[in-house]
Amino acid sequence: MSDLFVSDTRPRPYRTGFRSRRHPSRPSLTYINALCDREFSAYIRHGCRLPHMSSTVEAELAQVQAKVRTLHAELQALRRAIARTVLPGSATQGGLDVPPRS
Repeated sequence: MSDLFVSDTRPRPYRTGFRSRRHPSRPSLTYINALCDREFSAYIRHGCRLPHMSSTVEAELAQVQAKVRTLHAELQALRRAIARTVLPGSATQGGLDVPPRS
């Protein structure tokens, strides 16, 4: 049975049937049935689309970015702590450490 339907008013034929509904980038049903449970649940979770190959890279990038954010926060805290500490013999109001005028 053909999946083409010709109309009297439409110059191009309509595509009907299973083949018209299947997007070319979607995998075949045999491939989907051959997936393991983890990959199949990911396929269902992504809206019946296979996750991109770069999704693992994106997940790793997100982890690295989170680690960079925490390290940046620690660095800022250390900078603030250094700015708050007063070294012995230094002026408490800032500026040069010079003896007062007599």
